[in-house]
Amino acid sequence: MMWLQRLKERLRTKRDRRKSGRKPAPLVAYFWSGGNAIPHAVQDVSGDGAFIRAQEKWGIGTAIQMYLCEEETGLTRTSSLSSISVIATVVRHDVEGMGLEFYFSTPKRRRAFGDYVAAVRSRHNEEKVVLRRVASEGGHSLVQFILLLPMLFLLIVNAVNFGSFLFAWITVANAARTASQYAVMAGATVTSPRAPTASQIQRIIAQDMSSLLNRSSLAVRLCTNNAGTITCTTSGTGTFTNPAADTRAEANLYVMAWVDVLYTYQPLIPLFNFSRLGVHATLPTTRIHRQSVMRMLQ
Repeated sequence: MMWLQRLKERLRTKRDRRKSGRKPAPLVAYFWSGGNAIPHAVQDVSGDGAFIRAQEKWGIGTAIQMYLCEEETGLTRTSSLSSISVIATVVRHDVEGMGLEFYFSTPKRRRAFGDYVAAVRSRHNEEKVVLRRVASEGGHSLVQFILLLPMLFLLIVNAVNFGSFLFAWITVANAARTASQYAVMAGATVTSPRAPTASQIQRIIAQDMSSLLNRSSLAVRLCTNNAGTITCTTSGTGTFTNPAADTRAEANLYVMAWVDVLYTYQPLIPLFNFSRLGVHATLPTTRIHRQSVMRMLQ
């Protein structure tokens, strides 16, 4: 074969095999010696040769056809890795592997090999830059997360406290409405011929508000306005305001009754407060007052 004769003539030519500077490249070499193909690390490579790390040492002057393939990294996928076939001869041995000299049948194949190695190195350098950028951005993200963590915690605490405050507000309003309906209807029902007492109203409200905390702060007032005569019964302490008088023509035909419910809300998750400055990290302790007014049928 013509290429084999040229190879032998080239081996007989005395010249410096390392005239081209060798540089590391992310490549692995595959060659077959009768078994399965095993990737061998390429320590350095140039346009004329390479040094392959391998335990198996071929005899000096042995011609090898092998494939150089890109080494898989964190950003490259196996399906996108490129490879190139090259014929090489063993020129020296070392403890770690063996040095190879490439043989190219035409200058075009030599240039193609050089372009391939340059492209692999270029992609490898770009991947290094990307990995450094990702690592840097990861550090920045961690710092930003640490800075935002207190704000995130404050947001979660306020969401919980605002939700519990709205729940308490609705519960107090429903309790006042239920108590007033019981107060005006009990005297007109078959099972309850008499109007309920203040203690019964108190028990109904306490039952409706059993899911709230700080129930000991509950204050209830039951009032009736019979032709201008206002009678009130209060349990607990608090300041209440009477509703406006009914001035309609039919007002004297009914007895107006109303129920006041006063409850002191305390946040589920209390945080620091600067009361003198009017600054609160979350909802402060707040008094919820709801009033339900109805006409009695008796």
